[in-house]
Amino acid sequence: MMHMQKLIGGSDWKEHSSGAERYRTQNLPNRTSPGAYELGIATSASRKLHSASVIPVYTGQANNVRARLQSYGRSGAHLATLFADVFTRGLPIVYRWAPMESKEAAQRMEAELLDSYDYAWNKRNNGDH
Repeated sequence: MMHMQKLIGGSDWKEHSSGAERYRTQNLPNRTSPGAYELGIATSASRKLHSASVIPVYTGQANNVRARLQSYGRSGAHLATLFADVFTRGLPIVYRWAPMESKEAAQRMEAELLDSYDYAWNKRNNGDH
């Protein structure tokens, strides 16, 4: 997977009420394609992200990862309550993704990740590690 990018800063949702986007549009993937992705919580609000300071909490796949990330950025989608809890702590949500040739390949990658790791926000088919 690619390196982590900030999707939503700790204060981005608050600034939305003044007309700003809720997410970092400039950090979205610049292509639309199937892929697998991870969402994480950066344990520091610093500008520079280090993998050691990111806690991966969710994995998923989509036919269009850019559109899926936009959905998370706009409303939090099905993770909105969890996002709100993170933002009360002033921490950002970050992501990384891997483009795939097909949705089926993305589904296989997601299944591998879920079999290997225990993501706190995934509810089904989650690893026991």
